[in-house]
Amino acid sequence: MPCWGTTRRCWTRPADASASRAAVGTSTFIHFKYLWLIADEARARAERFANEHTPADFGQGPVAVVFAVAATEAYINEVSHLVKQDAYLYPDTPLVDFGAQMTQAVANKMSIEEKYLLASKLLGQPFQRGQKPFQDLVTVIAARNFLVHQIPVLSCATNEERSAK
Repeated sequence: MPCWGTTRRCWTRPADASASRAAVGTSTFIHFKYLWLIADEARARAERFANEHTPADFGQGPVAVVFAVAATEAYINEVSHLVKQDAYLYPDTPLVDFGAQMTQAVANKMSIEEKYLLASKLLGQPFQRGQKPFQDLVTVIAARNFLVHQIPVLSCATNEERSAK
């Protein structure tokens, strides 16, 4: 059985090198890699269904899409938090600013797309809207939103109209 959550101790940097470190709290993650493994397994099963029509693999495409987006969002959120939390390990680098700004983006509940645009800009390799790989991210998020946020449509057809179809 895989470990679905990990607790990581958060430490303060001691004021002087001879002082011992003291725990100030913990962070718990459902790691993106487990979400990604679910998505990848569902993708493989959907592909198997498409090729072999195995009933046990029916319906795995939507599972793959939903979990791929969940993993993508978990990744950017976890990396942002961990980089900020460990900023003392790499002072005077762009990662300090990255951690601070990305943690703020997560706190402000920016969209997944906006977080990736900001991250790529902060790391010096900005994604371009409408171009790969960013456009692929936008497409899979739109597919996930379609699956998860569908609005039911009421049918006003009478029983006679339904039976006539």
